[in-house]
Amino acid sequence: MGWNTADKAEALGITERYIQKLTKLGILPATNDPKKITLAYVRYKESQGGGKSDLIEERIRLTRIQADQKEWDLKVSQGEYLHLDSAMALWGQVIQGIRSRLLSIPSKLAPLVIGCNGLSEIKEVSEKMIHEVMTEIANPNLKKYAKVHRPDSTDLSHTKTTDKADHKRMGRQQKSSKPRKQR
Repeated sequence: MGWNTADKAEALGITERYIQKLTKLGILPATNDPKKITLAYVRYKESQGGGKSDLIEERIRLTRIQADQKEWDLKVSQGEYLHLDSAMALWGQVIQGIRSRLLSIPSKLAPLVIGCNGLSEIKEVSEKMIHEVMTEIANPNLKKYAKVHRPDSTDLSHTKTTDKADHKRMGRQQKSSKPRKQR
């Protein structure tokens, strides 16, 4: 089945005059084969940069960026991601806990060593205490240190409420009512 100029123009979304011009310039083949004409026109538009395809690509890019942003916001709200300030504060608390555990070793170890009978027993007690600290360092209990709340947190457990309402009117003052005039 062949195409005439009107069919070509309608299928490609351009005018008949433009079809004739592209055929004269050798961009479109002189054949009436729809596949060859369509393929030649698509190649021509791709080589020209195709303004519509640029707009479509920009819309796709914008849609991807918006989807990524919504996914990021969702993960932050679910607690999978932390804000930088919260993460730094949390990590600082973990490091302070590790530091205090390391500094407490000598004061905890001294009374235990006094009761030991030999060097091997002192070594065993020392190693046991050091392994406890190393275990805590390897697996820090982040919930223990998680006193840092997200600013968008819906946790209201830290707020205090009164147990009775004071029943005071809020808003603008009520107009005083005046008796209606009788006729």
